[in-house]
Amino acid sequence: MARTGHPIHQCNPTDYAALHRYPWVIYAIDPVYEAETLHTLVERTGVPPQIRARSSSLLAALRLLQEGDYLCMLPDAAVTGMQGESIIPTPLDMGRRSGPSGATFRRAIADYAPMQELLRLCAAHFHPAA
Repeated sequence: MARTGHPIHQCNPTDYAALHRYPWVIYAIDPVYEAETLHTLVERTGVPPQIRARSSSLLAALRLLQEGDYLCMLPDAAVTGMQGESIIPTPLDMGRRSGPSGATFRRAIADYAPMQELLRLCAAHFHPAA
């Protein structure tokens, strides 16, 4: 992913060397996601990226992408409907990966009644009784 005005959007879709012309932000929400990101880049180019920042904060990663010529691998849902400069996929095919997903929230609010209700509503919506 990169901001809409990023120069990588002008590159040839087979020019994987372009991935090394720009610094990377690694969204490090968990070790598996970070490892998959790095593995994908090495798999496509044979070389690890130049990592400028690692962030476990999605908002921080998005802000860096919006304000600079950074690249980052993010879930599609992370950039859908965001405000400010749009972040879109690069023209380079990095392949599709999928994995389990769920609500992300601070443990301190896990027993908070509104959070419990939100989780219950989500479960009912995504897994309705048969």
